[in-house]
Amino acid sequence: MKVYKELQTKKLEMKEAVKRRKLEIEKAVQTKKLEIEATSTNTKAKEVALAFIAKDNSGKRRVSRRRGFEGITAAEQIEEGERRGEVAQGSPERNRDEGFLLSVMEHKETGCQSREGPILCVNNCGFFGSAATMNMCSKCHKEMAMKQEQAKLAASSFDSIVNGGDAAKEHLAAGNTAVAVAHVEAKTLITAQPADIAGPSEAAMENPKGPSRCSTCRKRVGLTGFNCRCGNLYCATHRYSDKHECKFDYRAAAMDAIAKANPVVKAEKLDKI
Repeated sequence: MKVYKELQTKKLEMKEAVKRRKLEIEKAVQTKKLEIEATSTNTKAKEVALAFIAKDNSGKRRVSRRRGFEGITAAEQIEEGERRGEVAQGSPERNRDEGFLLSVMEHKETGCQSREGPILCVNNCGFFGSAATMNMCSKCHKEMAMKQEQAKLAASSFDSIVNGGDAAKEHLAAGNTAVAVAHVEAKTLITAQPADIAGPSEAAMENPKGPSRCSTCRKRVGLTGFNCRCGNLYCATHRYSDKHECKFDYRAAAMDAIAKANPVVKAEKLDKI
């Protein structure tokens, strides 16, 4: 029973602490609104600052360890503000006042809002960017710089071509003359070549190569013929040396091969002085 009573008393204390915390947050929100309205004369800057406060504090849980109770989320603050007829913007810390004003001024000047957390690249490449690189990652920023340099070079080269003057015209005239000379030389070469080509073609026509035949039976063998060592072409029947009059000396060839493969090793009879 004692433990149960202690738990009940702790629950009541936590509820009271949460209520007190809600009231403190509402007061802080009201004072912050009044400060922003007093310091900022531009309505657009006020809207940007208030939106930044709401986005920065959404989904966070404030925990007070000194008082020993859990804090409330920004969703509960918004519900409380809607019940009262106004949207709660969260409880910003005092040391962020200057940061809000600087972010508003930077948004007005450069169009890129600097945040404390990571910023995704505006090209949706999946990497994080920064305000120094126009909210782009380093790779996308380098590619954009390279494209700008290429565009400048192309514009400068186009201007130089357009405003080239007499030098460009002389260069084009020289190129045209060179092309004309090369064309004339090519024509002379083409006219000279047929006379040279006519001789070999006529000789080839005079001595055409006949079909491959066997030297013994004069049978057409085509690609299936056999070349003998005597230098003639034979069919499958007459390809052997005993089937045709072969003039190649196989005995002498074999003896030469054996002599080359087995050299004579003999000692000298007399010593050289």
